[in-house]
Amino acid sequence: MYGERKERMKRIFYVLIILFLFCVNSCHESGEEEESYIEKKKKEMGSGGYPGSSSPAGGYEPGGSANTDKAVVTKLEFSRKTLELLEGQETYVSLSVFPQEAGNAEKAAYSLSAEEVCVIRSGNNSGIYIKGLKKGTVILTAETSRARAFLGILVE
Repeated sequence: MYGERKERMKRIFYVLIILFLFCVNSCHESGEEEESYIEKKKKEMGSGGYPGSSSPAGGYEPGGSANTDKAVVTKLEFSRKTLELLEGQETYVSLSVFPQEAGNAEKAAYSLSAEEVCVIRSGNNSGIYIKGLKKGTVILTAETSRARAFLGILVE
């Protein structure tokens, strides 16, 4: 009976995590569309404010070089949506950065919703090592200036 209840609670947890991730991603994606629209308009107008202009405001750029846009991270994605860990267990979860050429342009920042449940060992734009400390649930977030990814973690 206890095992059956535990399995039911796990399923409920996963459903809630998936719903949470879906809602957050839906809201975030609509924001990306607005940003991309704004970026398109800026490119059309140019940074100088005149249609077709690519020079900075005032029309002068030291050194005479052309403006080039740096690759910007527009999407982050964990290799999985949920993760189960045992107390004391450490694991690696990979992170994908899109577009790929923006992989080193901006570093992803990681955070946990409950630091007493899990600890971040180390992380970079390729992924993260995390360790379960005690039983509970936590949301791991990877974030750049324009993108976020979420991972639901259950520590048993």
